[in-house]
Amino acid sequence: MIYNKLGKTNLKVSRLGFGGFQLAQFSLKTAHQLLAHAHYMGINFFDTSRDYRNSEELIGDALKKVRDTVVLSTKMTAREPFDLKRTLNLSLKKLKTHWVDIYCMHGVNSSSQLRHYEETVIPSLEKFREEGSIKYIGLTTHHTFIIEEALANP
Repeated sequence: MIYNKLGKTNLKVSRLGFGGFQLAQFSLKTAHQLLAHAHYMGINFFDTSRDYRNSEELIGDALKKVRDTVVLSTKMTAREPFDLKRTLNLSLKKLKTHWVDIYCMHGVNSSSQLRHYEETVIPSLEKFREEGSIKYIGLTTHHTFIIEEALANP
């Protein structure tokens, strides 16, 4: 889910995306080859997280020359507003970019956690969006009830 004040997005992403969770198992050379080949084959959506070991660094390094042609999504590790700027800046540094296309609140697992994010985290993320360091705010969950609740209060 992507939060957008307009209720819609204008991101154009490939039907198939590249998830960076397993990149850490490969050598630097192999990871770069995989990412370059995925981009060459038309994949423009690359998803990662600081929680995925060195995935942000591998993706950032491999795609830095084509940054303007890809959509980068990463997941925040901070849970409180006071730590958001530091963790976002660390992700930007590792991804070798000045902005992230989608910055996700990761693993939202309860209604209370969703409300906490809506009340305290999203306002801070909206400031980063206004500054240009993120384009869209997203969330990830494994629970359909969280998606339903989020959609009811966009």
